[in-house]
Amino acid sequence: MKIGQIAVITDGDGQPSSPEAGKSVRLYARENSGAEAGEWRLTRVIPYGADFSSLAAARAGFRALIAELGDACRVVAARTLSGAPYQILNQAGFAIFEVPALSSALFDEICRELESAVPPEDDCPLAPVRRGEEGHYFLDFTRLSALHPEITSKMALREFLAGAFYELTVICAHLPPWIEQSLPDGRLSYTCEKMEDGRCRLVIRPILCHE
Repeated sequence: MKIGQIAVITDGDGQPSSPEAGKSVRLYARENSGAEAGEWRLTRVIPYGADFSSLAAARAGFRALIAELGDACRVVAARTLSGAPYQILNQAGFAIFEVPALSSALFDEICRELESAVPPEDDCPLAPVRRGEEGHYFLDFTRLSALHPEITSKMALREFLAGAFYELTVICAHLPPWIEQSLPDGRLSYTCEKMEDGRCRLVIRPILCHE
């Protein structure tokens, strides 16, 4: 597995910060081609200002950040990261690191640590698997995307959704935008609910099964 993106909570000077003092989230990506292949570049700056006036407000802020990061980034770094922010990110499937400063060497070290800790591929299904009764399937996409960030939700689900099943449950960081666009075809319906840990439980069913 290759880690392609790392998000860092930063202060006003672009240095690692705690979530409480953060001013932005900087997204770094590793170049894959060209003369500087392997170098890390700042690709995006996301405005950040989490509200810590209450636990509910903090949770809402970090859920919004998770949705903004999308499926491609599953690594978050900060100067310090604990409490509710740590819990929310950890339960959403993010790898979390505390870092004193930013450098390509540090990002490379993070990647080496994650890559050496990856379990065997057969320990993480790359597509929905049967769970429980006949026709019921399940996929923890937060885990899949953490181990295989190159696999998008559409890649993991598209072929499966074209087949026959009774119910598919998908755990994800947020509702994939393509779901709303692709499912209203008269064949499938879905529900999506927030879980206590901030992740979403997406349930997809064939419409004919419930007529």
